[in-house]
Amino acid sequence: MADNFFTDDNKNVDEFGNEILVPSETSEGPMFAPYCKADFLNNSKIINDTMFFVFAPPAYLTYYWTIVRRNIEWFNGYVAGIHNQGVLSSKTGARICKMSANLTLGGGLSFQGTEEAEAFLSDFYKRKKIYPKLKRVAPLLNAVGFMLSKVDINAKGELDVSFIPGNRYFAQCDADGNVISFYACIVFTTADTRKDFDANQAERRGYSLVEERFYIHDKPCVKYRVYEGPVIATAPTYSSDNGQRGIAFASLPKNVQNIIKTKLAGYQLDTVYELPFDNIGARVTRNTFSATGMDDYACFADSTLADCHTQLYELDLTKTQKNEHKYLNQDFMVLPEQMMMELTGDRAKAERLESLNGYKGINRRIAKGARYSDPTKETPFVYSPPLKIADYNADIMQIHNEIAAQTEFSPVTIAGYLRNGVEKTATEITADENATRLTIRTKRELISEDLNYLNAIILKHYSVSSDGTECNAVFKEGSLSNPKLETELIIRKQETGLITHQMAVEEANPQLSKRECEKITMDTDAEMAKRQASLFDGLDMLAR
Repeated sequence: MADNFFTDDNKNVDEFGNEILVPSETSEGPMFAPYCKADFLNNSKIINDTMFFVFAPPAYLTYYWTIVRRNIEWFNGYVAGIHNQGVLSSKTGARICKMSANLTLGGGLSFQGTEEAEAFLSDFYKRKKIYPKLKRVAPLLNAVGFMLSKVDINAKGELDVSFIPGNRYFAQCDADGNVISFYACIVFTTADTRKDFDANQAERRGYSLVEERFYIHDKPCVKYRVYEGPVIATAPTYSSDNGQRGIAFASLPKNVQNIIKTKLAGYQLDTVYELPFDNIGARVTRNTFSATGMDDYACFADSTLADCHTQLYELDLTKTQKNEHKYLNQDFMVLPEQMMMELTGDRAKAERLESLNGYKGINRRIAKGARYSDPTKETPFVYSPPLKIADYNADIMQIHNEIAAQTEFSPVTIAGYLRNGVEKTATEITADENATRLTIRTKRELISEDLNYLNAIILKHYSVSSDGTECNAVFKEGSLSNPKLETELIIRKQETGLITHQMAVEEANPQLSKRECEKITMDTDAEMAKRQASLFDGLDMLAR
């Protein structure tokens, strides 16, 4: 088979020579190969998630190219060697990561601590749009396995919070998981070649603004540098003439200078600034507590997709085979031979069309000729070959269950996101709560721990508290299944004496602080007492 699938040898064409965008029936390759290769190449040109790997420390490089890169490929739905070889991509990896992010962050975020700290952080997060930033990066946190959560500061001393996905930074941590240095790609931009470069210049360049944080004599510091790379970085590494040396601000194109000025907010390139914190001001937020086989590296964690690559491949392959089977086993009409239409027009063109499209006779795809000895049977009828669609669907359901087990979600949760029209019974909902809630609780715990670390820096910087430990981030409980059933279970536990009224209010309203729940409890108790008193007053009136 020719390497270039755009050649005529690998095209389906009609009698006018126009390309027909339908699966090829030739025996030279898989049925959907032309579509898959074109789709793969088109997306590989616009999706570039490994461009920053060239800056990886040598000790990390193998891990990034063997583990992180493949997880990102499954997240994007384009795995080299699979989805460019005729296997259709279902994008299931992306749906799983987005599902996990939605379940983790879908309910919202609140704060629990002193009244002053709660009010300050609520306003700060709203003004800086921090929660939307977190939700935007969360799917990649699940795909890669880790991200960098950091407090940003400009030259005026104003703080902000940002989140960098794990494929755009490299961090070094101590044994306790504290970040002791990192460098992260803050923005990737391109030069306006129409204004800044000669039109005949062969090479067009892109630029990465990189933030570096490190300690100098136990003092946390920050420095910004710009590195050069290709505009469309389809190569695995940068092809910069400058290697990993930073580019001076004066050497940058004008539009790049303007973008850099905006991002730096008063800072200068290649200048070391001391941070007004007691630490680097960043945490590596992990998707799991550890990374398989990487016990010595506290900066890594497993992707949600880490253990289900095989199942994702099985799913895409099974769905592809199902579609091939449906295509090859189309219904057709059986006709007596004397009723079959003869070839018309240019016979040479007709025969070429027959050869390219893999069947004999222009009409043979929808009609088959048959010779009958009994004249009474010479009537056309429709032939429908037995399809194995039910078997394929059963296989797909089984693979979904295996994916659920590997990603530590319940099959009901996975089914609700990957299959349409799935009804949940009460028993299944209970299983959903038991299996999925534990996974989501773990992810929330890992994220909130790092948010609390950053919040302490913010509260201390703005003198809201002396040490910043008086306020914690609390995730609101997004519904995983049936809110009515959840409420009924809480009521039953209270009625049977398993929990108090105060505990029931807190469990039903996890998004509220303890103080707010106490107020709700007092208000409802007072209202209930008032109703009971009113009822007894009415009985007394009747007794009189």
